[in-house]
Amino acid sequence: IVQVLKDLKFSVFVHNDLKKAEVLETLEKWSKKDHTDCDCLMIVIMTHGDKELCASDVSYPVDSLWANFVGNKCPSLIGKPKIFFIQACRGTAVDDGVKYKPIHGRVRLNDQMDGRNFKELNSSPPMADLLMMYSTNEGFYSFRNKEKGSWFIQSLCKELSDEPS
Repeated sequence: IVQVLKDLKFSVFVHNDLKKAEVLETLEKWSKKDHTDCDCLMIVIMTHGDKELCASDVSYPVDSLWANFVGNKCPSLIGKPKIFFIQACRGTAVDDGVKYKPIHGRVRLNDQMDGRNFKELNSSPPMADLLMMYSTNEGFYSFRNKEKGSWFIQSLCKELSDEPS
């Protein structure tokens, strides 16, 4: 993932095996920086987890990852994408998946809300421009291959590095 992000011209900073206090301090430090010249913020977390994420000492709530970057807490990122990729278990259930048949001729939805026009506003919700993507659903294990890494991160790298078709 580091090389893929560097290839995309991201400035990449790697932090390994941080304690909870160090994780939270690092996130707070980054939220206080001036991101005026940045197009977005991307944070990739790869750790163990259950209902919370695991630091090297104790666990911490997942929403603490973005708490310092929403609303007016990080003014230089207002209106810019804040992207969080989280590779971690979110429980102990095993997702066996489902079999499906391809669906042809899907119906497309229009961009409207019950026929009402959207009103243009001069403000945005505090959680605007925030994308959180998890490697698994809440309550489930997240699998990885000891040699190749996780399917989620492998797929993310492939999608980010593929040329547009």
